Amino acid sequence: SKYKELGSVIIAIFIQGFLQAMLQRQSAQDVLVERVQKLTAALEAAFEAVFESDVGQLQVFLREVSEHLEAAKAVAPECDPKLQIWRGTLPPFSMHFCTSALKRIELIAAELEMILVAAKDWVPNSAESRSDDEEQAGKSTGVLELINLGMGM
Repeated sequence: SKYKELGSVIIAIFIQGFLQAMLQRQSAQDVLVERVQKLTAALEAAFEAVFESDVGQLQVFLREVSEHLEAAKAVAPECDPKLQIWRGTLPPFSMHFCTSALKRIELIAAELEMILVAAKDWVPNSAESRSDDEEQAGKSTGVLELINLGMGM
């Protein structure tokens, strides 16, 4: 009686794993890889904006980096191999590598944010005048230009 129940549970787990593998279009790992690819594309565009001394574009791409980073960090815990009932033929996902890579990317994004703050003109009482914020987005103090000139030497 208990063996029949145990056998039924084991068969149910196998059927569930098989159906999940067959019907699932994307795994959490596939979604994470897709989001990290978008994140790296936005990060590359932000670096290009730095080297082109384009403060407005840098601000836009850093916003994208932040959005993609948060989306990737939200999906990452679902990729833990401990949560998988049925692994299939794929190698186990390295959570340590994933979390450390996302932390490093977060640090790089923070550095780019600091570059953006240093490159923008300071506007006193900017919290009160949000309408001027769009005007000031493209203005630079010339810091990026100086950096790029120094790199060309």
